[in-house]
Amino acid sequence: LNYLFRFIGKQLVEKLVRSCPDIEHIYLLIRPKRGQGVHDRLKELISSPLFNTVREINPNFEEKISVLQGDILDPNFGLSPTDENILLEQCQIVFHSAATVRFQEPLR
Repeated sequence: LNYLFRFIGKQLVEKLVRSCPDIEHIYLLIRPKRGQGVHDRLKELISSPLFNTVREINPNFEEKISVLQGDILDPNFGLSPTDENILLEQCQIVFHSAATVRFQEPLR
């Protein structure tokens, strides 16, 4: 799952963790931003009040979530070869929710 810091991405992660207990693992593609590393950004995400219900149901839900550093604008999403192999070997479903926020982009 990428681009998860917008409304839909957060909601999707919370819904998957809460409603699909059989999911073995969730890999999140996160890019560093403004001096904040990907692990810090993950902590910020899962400490959101949105995850309060999940924390009550499963206090260890964070163990199912791994962060991969990347950027969708880079070749191969900026993934390291190791992270790319993890996704190729272990990931069965991809949710892509990235979008541009530059509203003057050409429609080509």
